[in-house]
Amino acid sequence: MDGVRREPRAHQLGRHLTIAPPTTSLRAQALEAGARALGHPAEALRDAEAVQDAAGRAGDHEALAMALRSAALAARELEDLAAAEAYLRRSVRLARRHGLGPREGEARLTLAHVLVLSGRTEAGRREAARAADLLEGPAVARALAQQALISQRAGDYGDALDGYRRALAAFRRHGLEADVARLLVNRGVVHAYRGELAAARTDLEAAATWYDANGQELAFAEARHNLGWLAALGGDVPTALRRYDEAAGVFRRLGLQRPLGLLDRCEALLAAGLAADAHAAAAAAVAALERGPEGTDHAEALLACARAALAAGKPAEARTTAVRAEGRFRQQGRRPWAAVAAFVALQAEVADGSTAGVDRLADLAGELEALGWGAAALDAHLLAASAALAAGRTEPAGTHLAAASAARRSPLAERRVRAWHAEALLRLRSGRRVAALRALEAGLAVLAANRAALGATELRVGVGRHGDALARLGIDLVVESGRPAAVLRWAERSRAATAVAPPPREDPTVEQALARLRAAGWELEEATFAADGRAPRLRRERARLEAAVRAAALRRSPTGDGAPDRSAGVGDVRSALGERVLVELVTSGGALHAVVADRRGTRLRPLGAVADVEREVVHLRFAVTRVALAGPGADGERAAAALEASAQRLAELVLGPLRDRLGDRAVVVVPTGALHGVPWGVLPPLRGRPVAVAPSATAWLRAERAGAAPPAGPAALVAGPGLPGAAREVRRLIAVHPGARSLRGTGATVAATVRGLAGASVAHVAAHGTFRGDNPRFSSLRLADGPLLVHDLERLPTPPGTVVLSACHAAEAVVTAGDEVLGLAASLLALGTGSVVASVAPVPDGPSVEWVVRLHRALARGVRPAEALAESTAAVDLAAGGPAAALAGFVCYGAG
Repeated sequence: MDGVRREPRAHQLGRHLTIAPPTTSLRAQALEAGARALGHPAEALRDAEAVQDAAGRAGDHEALAMALRSAALAARELEDLAAAEAYLRRSVRLARRHGLGPREGEARLTLAHVLVLSGRTEAGRREAARAADLLEGPAVARALAQQALISQRAGDYGDALDGYRRALAAFRRHGLEADVARLLVNRGVVHAYRGELAAARTDLEAAATWYDANGQELAFAEARHNLGWLAALGGDVPTALRRYDEAAGVFRRLGLQRPLGLLDRCEALLAAGLAADAHAAAAAAVAALERGPEGTDHAEALLACARAALAAGKPAEARTTAVRAEGRFRQQGRRPWAAVAAFVALQAEVADGSTAGVDRLADLAGELEALGWGAAALDAHLLAASAALAAGRTEPAGTHLAAASAARRSPLAERRVRAWHAEALLRLRSGRRVAALRALEAGLAVLAANRAALGATELRVGVGRHGDALARLGIDLVVESGRPAAVLRWAERSRAATAVAPPPREDPTVEQALARLRAAGWELEEATFAADGRAPRLRRERARLEAAVRAAALRRSPTGDGAPDRSAGVGDVRSALGERVLVELVTSGGALHAVVADRRGTRLRPLGAVADVEREVVHLRFAVTRVALAGPGADGERAAAALEASAQRLAELVLGPLRDRLGDRAVVVVPTGALHGVPWGVLPPLRGRPVAVAPSATAWLRAERAGAAPPAGPAALVAGPGLPGAAREVRRLIAVHPGARSLRGTGATVAATVRGLAGASVAHVAAHGTFRGDNPRFSSLRLADGPLLVHDLERLPTPPGTVVLSACHAAEAVVTAGDEVLGLAASLLALGTGSVVASVAPVPDGPSVEWVVRLHRALARGVRPAEALAESTAAVDLAAGGPAAALAGFVCYGAG
């Protein structure tokens, strides 16, 4: 997690300040209204205004001054800073006019806090100093704590801690436990900003315990929210999101808006690599805060939005927003925050291709370090080092790398990852390549441990992005060395796909949201066909339900032991191959390379430019889809001819240099990037031979071991609705698999399908498939009561051994950083299924039935899935075209 954080609420220490015991019931009522402001601000505001009216009629000036201040406290909790300031200035004038020095002091102390929140830091400092001159006894300690809070909001953390230390001693001496709790929240935030996580947790938990015991619901929720923020700092994003959601529920129940909670959510999502979600959260906070006075919160929201835009690949927006934030911070006299905003703007310039400002990096890195912004300083040193190396200035580069590498001892995992990257570059600069690789391994080990502590696949994938730069540098170094075993080892270490999906915990919230989502899907489909005007509303409802399912999944903690997964060793892979040959593809410096491994040894071969290969992959994918959609006759023949030509060209680029190593053996392919979407069986050198495709050699080895001892349950055969050939397929397959559990018609529900798939030796699902490129985990198979999603598959207690998905685009996937593959087929493999046969193209009806029967007859005889696929498609004549040729889009994933 980065060091640029802000708390949802730094508690204003003087908000419940009392100078002397009240002497009338009106003053007691005013005091009570102020005390209720923190827990029930709307009610407190009504009570305070009622006291104002009564005190005005009674001529009780002190009660009126107190009621005005209590109204200000409530207005502040309701995010109305202008009203709060107006109440307080009236209270100050009234108290001064009638010689009520202590009441004037407490009003000024609260006014100081409101001014700081409004962005007028220096004015706030002046008011706090005036208040201190008017107060006495314990109230002086409150003034001291308030001045410390102002220093905290300005980013002067050393001064803040010193002030809190002195105030805390006074509060405890006078037995002011409520003040102690508020101070501990603020001090906990300061400790966290400084990277002192244990001290922060101690303070925040002590405050939360006191608030809970004393019925301070709102304050307790805010303290718990801050504990969530602390969890996010430590890399525990699921816990952070759970606590944020719990606190948000309290805020909603009390009728309060907390836009700043969105900023903390933004930071957690950024740490998890979910940049688009983080940007949406920050943008929503900016929009909410712009509806009110643009104070300190608004400036911090702009900064968060800029950082999220930068992470989301929007450098122009990031720079514009960061410049706005910097201007706000400078107006507010908040130099430390302005420095961070200036750095984000500079980062955006560099990301957009500009080098005009790189000369400022060195000074900015030093300034950020001096101001205590550890994470921003680390990034600035890394960026300055990169710019210096690009300019051939090795000495300054070494200085910056040394400064960045010092964070290897940071308690924050994300900083340690980046620091190990700096250390690797530093070692590489002095020619120590082996030592540099060890540093990269250390950084990836930190990342692996962090990923293992996450339950949701999306989080594990997102966090994996933070190691992309380390993995790419490691690959480059070992490719240059020309050692094939080292390249294979590093390719496996770099692939995020080596992570196993942890088993899910039961979550009633997810179950209910999934049920509503299925119902909404059916209703939307009916409304679309009926064209009755309901569709826009139902699309919004579906989006809301998808967001609820996704949010619940992100909150999920793992149920395993939390240990990181070990990448497969080269020896393990080679011994498991038997007579097969493994081809693992890697990219380095814009070129594609292949590591070819078998029982006899390992070889490294250069293949050519990645851009040329990716261009041909696009042509091949288009040709496969065209064949699937073309009818018989001339159109089908032309489509088949185009497919054949494209397959020949891609085969020459990728497999041509490997002919002498492949022979006629079965092949295991570990693709990279766009090559994950290739139907490898259509390439002429591989046509007719068993081909298994896996996201990594580690994943293949895991699937191979799962396939060696498959579940022994009866076959599961499922026919979805609206697909004429589906029921016919299942009827034919019942004869192939005696005793199979078959689901057809209204019986083929999601719940029944999940039960049927659990522990099945072989499963076949014939249904309409939908691939969601925007969120692959909502890719689905259409069943009787709605879509079966990846979220449903994750509920399987025991995955099926082999799965055949006779559905359009069931093998489609999104490939993220680290070659993580997200989609239906990939999810089944991650859950522990041995092999999945699915198509990357549309699946034709009719001719596919006979092909499916041939495939399952081979599986029933004990033939391995990849061999069964090759055997069943051998009779398909690609050159003849027609729908049957589209069966070439089927691929065997996993063990094969």
